[in-house]
Amino acid sequence: MKKMNFCSVVTLVILMMVGTFAKAENLVNLNGETSTTMGKYEVKEVASEDVKGETMRKFEIKYENAKDVVVVYLRATSKCNEYSVLSNGLDIQYVCSKKGFGARPLSGKLLRHNPNVDAMFVNNDELARQEKITGGELPVEEALGYIACYYPSLVKHIDLL
Repeated sequence: MKKMNFCSVVTLVILMMVGTFAKAENLVNLNGETSTTMGKYEVKEVASEDVKGETMRKFEIKYENAKDVVVVYLRATSKCNEYSVLSNGLDIQYVCSKKGFGARPLSGKLLRHNPNVDAMFVNNDELARQEKITGGELPVEEALGYIACYYPSLVKHIDLL
């Protein structure tokens, strides 16, 4: 009987360790090419962060021809995922709605300054085009790929990235 319990405990510990390692390996790591002057991109998941009492997944997008990284916070809601994209040049949000997955001005907990400031830096024609990129909710990796490709086109002054 004791031998059976000891084996069960050892098996449970091994399964927990494998589960921990598997979870660590599930971090997002994407690469691709934009059709903009930003060139290639790399998306990496970094440590989650608490934002005003809510823990959010955090990602960094590094562009080949950019000075700084672009930070993306993922807020999972019951309806869909919200991606807040923050950079030196423009803060924007990608969300899903009845219309589909697309871009809109940033609102919510991550709003860093007056929305009129972002309005000066956004390419409004491109924002209108990106209002619906695809229909419905997307897996996180796919949404981050779209964001990495489409976001640079929203920035009016690309040299700010």
